[in-house]
Amino acid sequence: MKVTHIIKVKYMDPVKQLMDEHRVIERLVDILDKIIEGMENGVKVSPELLMTNIGMLMECANEYHGGKEEDVIIPYLEETGKTELKAALVSFSNEYDACLKYISNIFGVMEVYASGDLGVAGKIVENGRKFIEVVRPIFAKEDEAVFKVLKQGLSKEELTQLGEMIQDFEYSWNGPLINNYQKMVREMERDAGRIIW
Repeated sequence: MKVTHIIKVKYMDPVKQLMDEHRVIERLVDILDKIIEGMENGVKVSPELLMTNIGMLMECANEYHGGKEEDVIIPYLEETGKTELKAALVSFSNEYDACLKYISNIFGVMEVYASGDLGVAGKIVENGRKFIEVVRPIFAKEDEAVFKVLKQGLSKEELTQLGEMIQDFEYSWNGPLINNYQKMVREMERDAGRIIW
């Protein structure tokens, strides 16, 4: 007689994971804030540190977390008839996307800054400040208006289904996962701390 064992995979709470990703993004914004503060105080911040911070912020926020929202959460909300939550999430996503013009402005002068021309530092500071000011409250507001409401409104089966969909996204994702980002952010906080703080 052949005995078959079914192993049930326990999925992480998908809503908690999405909110944990927000905390990582906020820490990256905090690092950018300290870098900008250092530049305001006359510290010559290495272009590599600045670009690594912005690059990781864009990858984590836009591609990893934003990819889940666009490819998994929004279609799931549409499919399950949660149109108000979908509209709120799309609104927060659009609000975030509008902030990216400031990052684009920073990218536009990074080559000049990297060549040693500190005359563009003011443009980096100005756009960094605007980005930080506008983007900082978005994730906390999104947690309250979308993710906490979603968690309360989903059944255990729906949470499991959403968790499976997010796990499928992660299997196909070609970059770091949340635990990797948390570790990289800790290292960046340490590195930035040595230079800026």
